[in-house]
Amino acid sequence: MYYFGLMLSLSAIYMIAGSGAAFSLKTGRINLAGEGLIYLGGFLCAIMLDLFARVKMPAFFAITLSFTISAAAGALVLIFCEFLYKYKHADF
Repeated sequence: MYYFGLMLSLSAIYMIAGSGAAFSLKTGRINLAGEGLIYLGGFLCAIMLDLFARVKMPAFFAITLSFTISAAAGALVLIFCEFLYKYKHADF
């Protein structure tokens, strides 16, 4: 049972990355930053949750705030990529 749960947790990350890659290919824009954005968000979320656990923040607020911060970090990196594409015609 443990290995099945481990398989599901790892495959969920790859399914999200694959969905993003399929969407970008369908629109005609190649995006190589999708998997990096997922790893950035996951790493930042783990750091924030560890920090919130040390200051004894309630779980609901810690999870909500860390997910919001992780999504904002991914959005900022994606905005940076779009800025480079629009003004410098750099592929990402």
